[in-house]
Amino acid sequence: MDKKEKRKKFWLAIGLILAAAVLEILAFPPLNWYWLSFIFAVPLFFFLAEENRLWRLLGGFFIFRLVFGLGTAYFLIEPILFFSSILIFLGLPLSFYLIAKYSRRLALASLIILWPVFEFLEARYTALPNFIVEIGNALGSSPFLGLARWGGLAGLTVFCIGINLLLFFLVREILKKEDKNKKNIIILTSLVFVILFSGLVISKIFLKQNHREYEALAGSKRVALVTDDGRLDEIFKKKELDEKKLEIEIIKAGEMILKKLKELKTDSDFSLVILPEGLFDVIYDKTIDREAKDNFKIDNDGILIKAYRNMAINLEVDLVANVISRQDGRPYNTLLFFDSQGKLVDVFNKEKLTITGEYWPFGQWRPFYFNSLLDPKKNKEYYRDKENAVFNPANNLYRGESKIISLEDINLAPAICLEIHYPGLVKKRVEMGADMIINISSSIWINNGLEKYLALTDNLKKIEAVWLKKPILSTGRKENAGIITPDGKEAGILFDAFSSQNGVFIAEVRF
Repeated sequence: MDKKEKRKKFWLAIGLILAAAVLEILAFPPLNWYWLSFIFAVPLFFFLAEENRLWRLLGGFFIFRLVFGLGTAYFLIEPILFFSSILIFLGLPLSFYLIAKYSRRLALASLIILWPVFEFLEARYTALPNFIVEIGNALGSSPFLGLARWGGLAGLTVFCIGINLLLFFLVREILKKEDKNKKNIIILTSLVFVILFSGLVISKIFLKQNHREYEALAGSKRVALVTDDGRLDEIFKKKELDEKKLEIEIIKAGEMILKKLKELKTDSDFSLVILPEGLFDVIYDKTIDREAKDNFKIDNDGILIKAYRNMAINLEVDLVANVISRQDGRPYNTLLFFDSQGKLVDVFNKEKLTITGEYWPFGQWRPFYFNSLLDPKKNKEYYRDKENAVFNPANNLYRGESKIISLEDINLAPAICLEIHYPGLVKKRVEMGADMIINISSSIWINNGLEKYLALTDNLKKIEAVWLKKPILSTGRKENAGIITPDGKEAGILFDAFSSQNGVFIAEVRF
């Protein structure tokens, strides 16, 4: 092969790789061209079919995953996490290369297994979960959502890759200059059509089944989901208040929340209030609440706990609130569960912690580019970021354990922030006997691409709700508040300042 041919082959390979990356980006929100999830990998499979050298396979997939990541997960571009994630996915071309040494046809067929496996490994074992960018998540807002009943996100990913493989074999047959087999073309075309049409029909049937089963549930509860844009706790950021001033400010903010909720309760008689993660981002409250200390060994946050208890009593509702607690001196990201009499009935400690913010496993070492976050002139979130575990080892949190919470007449499966991004973890808690899933979160840390992140997360929640046949209630700071039912339907509000009319969403949930 002369240089001209080599150059032509090289640029063709680059074109196929980039085409696959762009098509996959467009399959996800905000465009939601989900149908591209059925064709995006076809160019990449042609690259695999033609390339024999391992270094080029690895290089090609590195470029593919890099471009896709920059176009889809640009809300979190952290070089070490980003590239370690790509390295895990490179196990796919390596495995393909090894299988192709025995049989290239077998290697191509094995992609229906290799792709889902390595997307799962990448999503699960990167320091931050990547499940929201698995290709199956593109179907979260599509007519194929009901297929999540079969295997959840993993099942949808297998479905997408299976269609891609069939289309690859079909296009390759059509492009043959010699020995073109018309019978194979007809069979493959028919197979793609039948699978897609059947998928639509089965999806519709499953969603209807989930709807009927959900509507047949006897229990019903109204829940007030509080969301905020992060301004409620501005007073606590820039300086550490003494005990008396802290209590005054928390009481003042609490009264504002209480007033709004009381007004809403007149029209909507809700019996449960769920507050967002870190509504008051106070980590220096060293006061002690006697009940919390005696029953749950919590030796801080006394002022906050008192404020939340009073809110539950005044509203005569059960209440869920979030604090950074210290239990026997160990810090946890904790949910507090109060009954309508103000009793602290249980606590839940977050199990899957977020790297840099909640834990940092590398001691005093950190990447040099993190240091700019410690300059208040360059970082408008300096007062929040300086308390992160990566800068302050004393704030490394401990992991909790999976559990469900029984509150009055319902069993709740809690998921704090990114825990909802682990489908297996959510399934584990649901199987403990939960009636519903509650996701309390905060996206204060996202400065760019928040809308994209929330849309991807909503897709995943829809898939989990359909798969597990449980409603998901969500709220948070800079997070939308709402409910997703087991038939994939959602209702809610976009986050806004609590002072606005869109600060609270009242959800009717069945159990």
